Amino acid sequence: MPIAGKALDVLVVLVQNRGRLIDKDELLSRVWTGTIVEEANLSQSIFTVRKILGDNPKDHRYIATVQGRGYQFVAPVTELTGETLHTLERRKDRRRIPS
Repeated sequence: MPIAGKALDVLVVLVQNRGRLIDKDELLSRVWTGTIVEEANLSQSIFTVRKILGDNPKDHRYIATVQGRGYQFVAPVTELTGETLHTLERRKDRRRIPS
């Protein structure tokens, strides 16, 4: 299932700040810059990200909730270099070529 829109933006902020608690106000201001939104919008985006990742609020495999404060990305993250990305793209392209 692809991820897009604000759910993707929320995931990006959490992963970029992995291991650090991001409070709700910071997430709202970084994802919905210059827009007044309800906290429900953030909750819905977190729900969507968890669903796509196969996570749930009780297991905290990817996103931990700190009640009343915010969220934290808790899974290990591996950063890929440009060379690694190029290799992955080539593999993906080879699978598309009919034999």
